Amino acid sequence: MYNVHLLSKKNVFLISLSSIGLLYIIAEALNIFVFNELDVKTFQPYMKIVVNFVVIIYALYFIYEKINSYNDYKFKGFGLNASILITYTLTTLFFLPYNYFVNAKTLLKFIVPAFHVLIVSSYYFYITVLIWRNGRIRKH
Repeated sequence: MYNVHLLSKKNVFLISLSSIGLLYIIAEALNIFVFNELDVKTFQPYMKIVVNFVVIIYALYFIYEKINSYNDYKFKGFGLNASILITYTLTTLFFLPYNYFVNAKTLLKFIVPAFHVLIVSSYYFYITVLIWRNGRIRKH
């Protein structure tokens, strides 16, 4: 989405980072689903963290690109980008210590996923409102 719609020019570093992330995700998926090497006690959702990291880098690069092109009076897509950056950063922070939360004998293992559901629901609500507001047919 960023390379096609939001960034003004394609960045080789970002495309390479996306490719490396995609290869890692494919390798992890093969390891879990094809080779059946899934241990519940040591499972870590690193695929989700890699995806979040790549999206965060894209969002930060978008902000960097917009700040450097100072001739824009209004940042198009800035609200969308800010919501993506906040959501994926908080999701990354939730999923980094996920194995601890699952194996902990505290109520924390129930509170953290509840906050994650709240953040993701808020994000999708904002995206829905944004699509609704910008997708209406305007009369001239």
